Amino acid sequence: MELLNPKANQVQEVNNTIRKCRDLLKLDGKERYEFIHQLVNRVRVLADSIDIKINPNALFDDLPNQIEPITISSQAKIERCGMAIRLMVGNRTAQQLPDQALINSIRKAQNWIEELTSGKMTSVGMIALQEGTTSNVVTRMMYRAFLAPDIIKAIMNGTQPASLNSDRLKNLVPLPLDWEDQRKLLGFN
Repeated sequence: MELLNPKANQVQEVNNTIRKCRDLLKLDGKERYEFIHQLVNRVRVLADSIDIKINPNALFDDLPNQIEPITISSQAKIERCGMAIRLMVGNRTAQQLPDQALINSIRKAQNWIEELTSGKMTSVGMIALQEGTTSNVVTRMMYRAFLAPDIIKAIMNGTQPASLNSDRLKNLVPLPLDWEDQRKLLGFN
């Protein structure tokens, strides 16, 4: 709406058209494909942004005057995420799901800290023996229990940078204890 800047008497028509377009985009097949090709003139992926040139004339049937194409720009970059390469828009992927492996490893680290501080376990070696792993692995994992609360919340919601996963955290130990340094290191700034 903001980009089209319709007159007061056109707002309802624009709203109806947008609703129809959303319905078209939910379809599969030829109609959707043709609509997208009429609407999008050009997509340019640059080093640090993506530009999409849209033809607003494709939205309306009977326009007395042609509307100039609109260019929408967004921060974006191509980034390696594990074995995949993804287009990162606004520092996260669209529809990113919470990383269960990462969430589980944080919970496990928090549980281990709780066991140590409560006296239930008396050493890291005891936890390692119980888990069937080495003291080194347990120690490296325990850093996750000291992540900043906002970082943990983002991970739980799946809104952390897509490059932040369990494997990456494994390679970043020891994690800084300062939360601001953690945010910088993990891509939250």
